[in-house]
Formats: sequence, structure tokens, C-alpha cells
Amino acid sequence: SYAMLGMDLGLCLLMSLFVLYYGAVTNQHFQIHKQLLLDLKGLLSELLALKNIYFAPDNGRVDLLRKIGVEVYRKLFEMGPEGLGNLEFKRYIEKMLEAMEDMIESLTLQELNDPPRILGIKTDFALLQSIFLSLISLAAAVFR
Repeated sequence: SYAMLGMDLGLCLLMSLFVLYYGAVTNQHFQIHKQLLLDLKGLLSELLALKNIYFAPDNGRVDLLRKIGVEVYRKLFEMGPEGLGNLEFKRYIEKMLEAMEDMIESLTLQELNDPPRILGIKTDFALLQSIFLSLISLAAAVFR
């Protein structure tokens, strides 16, 4: 009877820890998504600032990822009769940068004001670490 009770409590504790872990992972995604947006924003800012270098026909100094991006933008904005040209390219990139800034601000506000919670508690890895350390200390005290 006590063995079954102990097993039930252990299973409930394990499931609760899994729920807390996935809550912490979910809350960590705010930071991951903000960092991805900041990285992309930096790439687009660099592309806009150095477009004369990147779009030069004999540019062999650009890495493969940037070269592919430059080719896509070159086809979209400068090649053919429906190409949009340099002014439209600048407006397009600036519009994308503004949209990314709005997304970053929205993520920041949502992370601060409305994060996913479990039983009213914002779960993160610091909370999970505290719980694990408490359980390890408790188990060490019981088995000692």
C-alpha cells in the first residue's frame, strides 16, 4: 500500500517536472525568436548600408549565404522591365526593418506582461533548477 502510494507520488512529481520543463522551454522561445529577428535585422541593415559593395558585378568577397540573398534581391529589384530599382529596394528594406522592430517590441512586451504560466507561476530554467536542487537535497537528507 505504501509502495503504491510512493510510486503514485513519484509519478505525479515526474509529470509535474515535465510540465514545468516544457513551460520553461516555451518561455525561453521568446529570447530565441528575438535573437533570430535581431540577427536578420542586422543582415538586412548591412545589406542596405553596403549595397554598392554587395551588388557590384565583380564581388567575390561575399560569402555564399549573402551571395544567394543578393542574387534574389538583384532579380527582384534591378533585373528586367518590372525591376523596382534602388529607391524601391531601399524603401522595401526599411519597411522590413520597421516590421522587425515592431515584432521585437511585441515579443518583449508579451514576454514581460503575458508569459505562459503554469498554475499562475512563470516557469523558467532558474525555477526548474531551484526545484531540482531542492529535490536532490531532500532526497539526500532522506537517504542519509
